[in-house]
Amino acid sequence: MITIKEAAKNKKQFILQCIILCMGLAFMALGVAFSIKADLGVSPISSVPYITGYISGLSTGTTTFIMNVLFVVIQILILRKQYDKFQLLQIPASLLFGVLIDLFEWIIKGLGYSNYLEHQKISSGGRGQTGTESLIKTSPYKGIKTAPDAICIRRCLLFSVGLFEIKQKALFVRSAGKSG
Repeated sequence: MITIKEAAKNKKQFILQCIILCMGLAFMALGVAFSIKADLGVSPISSVPYITGYISGLSTGTTTFIMNVLFVVIQILILRKQYDKFQLLQIPASLLFGVLIDLFEWIIKGLGYSNYLEHQKISSGGRGQTGTESLIKTSPYKGIKTAPDAICIRRCLLFSVGLFEIKQKALFVRSAGKSG
């Protein structure tokens, strides 16, 4: 983490980092807004603000900001005197992120999965397969979306474990050849 002293030493680099951060937050907020409006689901970190916003009537951006402020408070409680006040800049960054989520949701409010499928938009193969299944099973796209995602995660776990084992065996064979 950057400290106040480090930021003061190189102001130009700090300003550039802030600009890049703002651009990154804008792209992330746009992704959250598109995922919500297209009924594709949200990432795990956005699921809590999404559902608490849905229940409370607050916007997803507002509940995202509240959750992130709570995260900062937890950091302060854990670190106490070790907490660097520079990290309080997480609060305005969180505010910007929440505002951008709400702004992008408002801008793209007419989009939804039904528009997406009715107009036969080009999509990735995985999205296309899920859309095809929703048409055949006459189920809403968002209801079917979870199964292919879970299958992909399972495949990823299997591949990573399998590849890790292959790599470990190769390293063992290589090290055994050097010692013998």
